[in-house]
Amino acid sequence: MSRNLQHQAKSEASILALFRRQWFARGDPIDPSTDLSSKTAIVTAANGGLGLEVARQLCRLRLGRIVITARSQAKVDGAAQKLRAEFPKTKVDVRLLDMNSYASVVAFAESCDKDLARVDFVLLNAGVQSGVYEANPETGHETDVQVNHLSAALLAVLLVPVLRSKKAAGQAAPVLSIVASDTAYQASLKDTNNIIAAMDAPENFSRMANYSGSKLLIVMFVAALAARVDARDVVVHTSNPGITAGTSLTQHNRTLAIKILEQVGRLLARSLAAGAHILVDGLLRKGDAESHGSFVSDWTIKPYDSLPPFSCA
Repeated sequence: MSRNLQHQAKSEASILALFRRQWFARGDPIDPSTDLSSKTAIVTAANGGLGLEVARQLCRLRLGRIVITARSQAKVDGAAQKLRAEFPKTKVDVRLLDMNSYASVVAFAESCDKDLARVDFVLLNAGVQSGVYEANPETGHETDVQVNHLSAALLAVLLVPVLRSKKAAGQAAPVLSIVASDTAYQASLKDTNNIIAAMDAPENFSRMANYSGSKLLIVMFVAALAARVDARDVVVHTSNPGITAGTSLTQHNRTLAIKILEQVGRLLARSLAAGAHILVDGLLRKGDAESHGSFVSDWTIKPYDSLPPFSCA
């Protein structure tokens, strides 16, 4: 569907479009009688912010089982305690997942395959926006590239066969959604022949360029992945909550410039509940072939970013 909306890409990239999306886009409430008691969901980085709020919104719909992750045992246990107290009928499982580590990503996917009888919804929510350059000590990749693109892509590739194998006959296709960003519309990739190496180079680093570039890459990856996955088996797409208050995206390396931008962003920011609702809407209402491989944003399907050197076909 996003591919069919490419004529709108230029207008979506404008500043006016950003204001319009943030201030005027609205989604319909999800029917509170929706019953997810037979369903299982996975939400990564659910120890706070958007991840925890998405978990809450799913649990309010009587979700049967939820798996939440964080890098810290104490943090994921704390989040689980809150959810169990608020939603005693939902089974809350915890897992450790560090998106800076390929070994952790692989171990998490293996645990899902081993321990879960079914998986209906997956939200890969873990993300970072670095204020200063950092290289991953294990892989050498810049942190935003590692977490937002490379590890997210690996986890998606590992989880697709898990979701496919656990889909029972007659069951709706599981939905795997990766949190993206409309900053992808402003992304500028320096070297289209060697994108990752260019983004890894310290001399090319800038906070917004690496963040928006990593989010554009994950949108492109999902479009390519969807071409290789049957939507009747697993629906994959990216989803964008927009500028949202109360997230922990820039909790690390909060330079003065980031703090100033955060203050400006508050003028545009939607509530945490609204941002999470977009992501939940993407899981529950955009879980069909129409959204497969698409960029879901502001409660609807949006065009891909329009960059001539690339094709999402």
